[in-house]
This record gives sequence, structure tokens and C-alpha cells, in this order.
Amino acid sequence: MSFSGNLFLVIMCLCSCFLRGQHKKMPPITKEQLLEQQDDVFTDASAKIIYRDIFLEFGDVLKVREARKIYTNEGLEYSDFEIPYDEAEIIEAKTYNLEDGEIVITEVQKKEVIANKESKDDIDYIIPFPNVKEGSIIEISYVVEDIGMWVLYYQSILPIEHFHLAFSNPTPVELTLSRNGYSPVELDVIKKDRFLYYTGKNIPALKREPFIGSLNNYRGRLFIEVLMNYRMYKIRDWGDVAKYFNNVSWGGGNFNDLLSKRSFLKSETKRVVGGETDPLKKAYKIFSYMRDRMEWDGYYRNFGFSIKKNFKTKTGSAGAINVLLAMMLREAGLDAHMVMVASKDKGFIHFITTDLFNYMTVHVEIGGTYYLLDASRKNAGFGELPIHFVNGDALLLYNGNGHALVSTQSKVKSQNTLMVDVNIDAENLRLLGSIKKRLSGYHAWSHRDDYQESEEGETYDKDFEDSHNFLSISNLVVKEMNNPDRPLSIYYSFDWEESVEEINEDIYFEPLLYLGLEENHFKQETRIYPLDFGFPTSKKVKINFKIPQGYEVKSIPNSAALTTPDNLASISFNCVSKGNQIQVSLNLDINQGIIPTEYYPSVKEIFAKYTEVSDSKIVLSKI
Repeated sequence: MSFSGNLFLVIMCLCSCFLRGQHKKMPPITKEQLLEQQDDVFTDASAKIIYRDIFLEFGDVLKVREARKIYTNEGLEYSDFEIPYDEAEIIEAKTYNLEDGEIVITEVQKKEVIANKESKDDIDYIIPFPNVKEGSIIEISYVVEDIGMWVLYYQSILPIEHFHLAFSNPTPVELTLSRNGYSPVELDVIKKDRFLYYTGKNIPALKREPFIGSLNNYRGRLFIEVLMNYRMYKIRDWGDVAKYFNNVSWGGGNFNDLLSKRSFLKSETKRVVGGETDPLKKAYKIFSYMRDRMEWDGYYRNFGFSIKKNFKTKTGSAGAINVLLAMMLREAGLDAHMVMVASKDKGFIHFITTDLFNYMTVHVEIGGTYYLLDASRKNAGFGELPIHFVNGDALLLYNGNGHALVSTQSKVKSQNTLMVDVNIDAENLRLLGSIKKRLSGYHAWSHRDDYQESEEGETYDKDFEDSHNFLSISNLVVKEMNNPDRPLSIYYSFDWEESVEEINEDIYFEPLLYLGLEENHFKQETRIYPLDFGFPTSKKVKINFKIPQGYEVKSIPNSAALTTPDNLASISFNCVSKGNQIQVSLNLDINQGIIPTEYYPSVKEIFAKYTEVSDSKIVLSKI
């Protein structure tokens, strides 16, 4: 399994005599370690890191030593070691086994090391250890010269028994070291002479949980950064960070200078706005114009050309496009400013930093409400950032180096609404009906991204049929596919064979058809990380079943309603019989994009109820 180039920092917690910035020879692998069948703390682990020892003199040398124990057949996937440095020198690499009561060592030969220069995961070398089996231990040591590093990981996808990092900075440049405050992993740290020593023991493995957003938000990691402004003064607070970005050369000047040089947009702004005086409507017009006019070149923050040239050629980075958007909003008299954002893979921003911000978007405040706008994506709606950049707080840059931290979380619910009429073919045990589906916000954006390039609806109906056995879709109509300023409307007819079951002349079928919950991801008893749904969302389903002649209702599922504390999520389900019809309704609301861990039990209960009603049955009997 790939470690994706992550450097996990581990070593034994040894006596104080080791804390000298020197590599003491690690204790030899023992028979007891080779005989060990499971870890005493992490009893379910298929493999573990016995120790990882990192020695880093910033800008000079990196030394890494690591040993891994393989417990089970599943743990064999961790027997290939990956090195993310192209100039690494492998000192030794060995496999240890116990055979006939004796330790047998098999060394990795240089010819067996795989150079992985074409990897997209920043993995430069792969070391396939030989003769690895259940019970084996692998051990490696390597050195990298002349290296400066910006992030070090002290948590792995394997549990870590012993950890140690010895860090020093022999350069004249002052560094700032920041630990990820969202990680539950605690480290001991002491300073001695010119070294900092970070140590830990029995560090739990990273656990991939559903709806986690980015695992990097919660990974134990250490950030190393040179916090200096453009005049080489130390950055001490968010105000200094704002000054840094305001005064970095953006096309020849600072942000305020750049945004004021907008005379070339004057006539076009007047044409786009027309006679509109309502500030929000003006913002909508300008946003739609810039989004539809400009083509994103795939880069985030870079300014490859002058802003004026970007406008003329109708292409540019996301940063250039959004600077143009801010310019035009200002030209129209609106209060627009730039915002620095970090992508999900960078993690939440919670400490003073300049390196982690890798994206720019626009903040506009209208009537006491602020909106974050990004005109670089063709399917973006007003106030919607690409979901990869909906990531905690962002840094708002006001005029004159003022600043504020603003949330990137969406404040508007994305809607998924379905209206369904169903006829029950009791004789052929099938359901036939029609669906009207309306998608807004991120639901519409996602659908357009997935299916816009195909002929209208062609891929959508095929995908839907492929994911539901015996389902056929016809008469598909998709409206507003190419208009991201409007909700998306989808209409189709369906014929679902073998969706009705007959037992003793009674017929059974699911009240939510194939629109219920297909898989419940919230079965674990406890939750480590917050629930990241990405954005607030609402799913509303209304289904009207027509009871066939000669049948009557024998039983229907019970109604249900659940809400979390503080109304962060809720579900309501109703099923009623009226005349020759059965009316089913479901409302599922997630009212906050990120829900803290302490609410997990109540969220789990909501999705358990969602599963229950999805799997329930309506029963009709012959009259």
C-alpha cells in the first residue's frame, strides 16, 4: 500500500544519553520480537512500526531509520518501503526471520531497488524487501544530503511503537515549527543545546472514516516554515501575514495597487451591469459574466501574464480570474476584496502561516452578508467555492493591510428534491412511474461536472441503470444543464422489474424505491474525527403509489422523526394510506457542513433510522 511519499517520524524512546543529535546504534532485532504475534496495545494491527528515528539538520542532512513488524498476511502490503527523495542513499535494508530457532537475515541488493521517477505520488524509490512473510521484521536506514523540509509526519497508517525526531537548524534563517492542533496525537518535546527532540510512544494509526474530508486535517504532522515578509522582517501575527500577501508582487505591485488599475474594465462593467441598481443583482451579473467569459488554465495562484492581458486573451489562473472578478465588482461600486484559501490537502489553517495558502478567491459583502466567489469554474454557482477549497477558515485581505479570518463553509443548503408517481403492476411484479428531480447548489454542480460533456443525459441514465438491477429509464429530459445560475431539472420514466415480491398472495415493495439509503456508512460505535459532509444539504422525497385494483393495504412502515441536539441534522419519514393511494415522504437535512465528533451518536441514530425505513416494506393483500 502506498504511503504517498509521506515521511512518518518515529524512533525508540531511549535514555537521555541518546539525546545528543547523534545516531546511536539501535538495539538488535531479537527473537522475542520475531516471535511476537500481536502488539500489546494495538491488538488488531496487521503490522506496526517498531521504531522510526529521524535526524534532521535543516538544509544539511536527513537520516531515517525504521523497522516494521509484519503480523498477518494482510500486513504484507506494508513490506515494500517507499522513499520520497531522489538523492537518497540507502545505507542498509534487511529482512529478519526466525528459522529453526535462529535469526536469519536477508539483505536487499542494490539491483533490487526500484527507481520510480515517473510516479505522481512523489515516491522516488521503492524497496521491495525479500523473503517477507508473517512474523518478519524489515529494517531500513537511509540518508539524504543538502535537504530542507517543510512538513514532517509523525503519524502513519500503521501504529507506531516508538517515535523520535532530533531537529536542528544550522542555517542563519529563523524557522517556525508548528504542530497540527487538530491531531489528537500528543508529543513530548524538549530542547537541549541546539536540538529539539520530539518523542512519542504507541501512536495510533490514522483511521480512514467515512465523511472525513481530508485526512491531512487530522494527521499528526509538524510544519517547518520561514516566516519572513518581503522586507525580511519576521511575521508574528495574522496582520503580518495580511501585509505579506498584500505586498507580494502581484503583476507588478501590491493587491491594492493591482485592484485599482481597472480602467480597462470601465466600459465593459458599465455594459454588463446596465441599469441595474440592486447591489446583489449587480454582483450576480458580474460574477456570471466573468465565469462565462474566462477559461481557467489549470493553475491556482500563478499570474503568468499581466491581468489586462489575461482579460484580453480570456484565459488565466484561478487567481488571475478572481482578481479580474474583484476588479469588476469594485468598478461597479461593490465592496470586494481578495481572500487567501488553503486546499483540503493542506489541512485546516489554525496557526500563523504563509506557505499553506495556495488559492485566491473573492469576498464581497452586500447588505451585511458576505459571499465567497470563484469565477474560474464553469459550473460554479454564486457563492460556491470548489469543494476542494471548502476548508475551515480563509484569510480576508482588506484595503490598507487590514484582515479577518472568514469561514469557507457554505451557508446555503444544496437541495435534492424528488417528486415520484408510481403504478404497481401486481401481476408482473414490477413498479412503473415517473420522476421529477430538482438539484441545486453543489448537487447540481456535481451532476454537471459528471455528465455535461456527454450527450444530454445519455451517461446519466446508463449509470443509473447499471447501478440498479432490472431498472430501465426512458423519456429522459434534462433542463438547465448548461446554466449554472439555475437549479438543474431532470425528468424521466422508469420501469423497475422484480421490484415487487409476492408471498402467500401478498405483495411487498420498498416505500422509498431505489431512492433510499443504499449503504449506511455510520456503523462504528465511536468516531475519532468530525463528520465532514462538505456542505449543508437537504434531501426531500415525495412518492405517490397508486394501489392496484383488487388490493388493499395490509401494513405500512411506521412514521419516524429524529433530530440531533442543536438541530445539526434531522430526519422525518411518513407513510400514510388515503383511498386508493399510499403517500410516502422523507426529509433528510444536514444543516452544517462539518459536524463535531460529539454529535456522532445522534447522527448515527439518524442514519440507522434512514437505513431502517429504506429497507422496510409496504404490504398489500388481495381483497
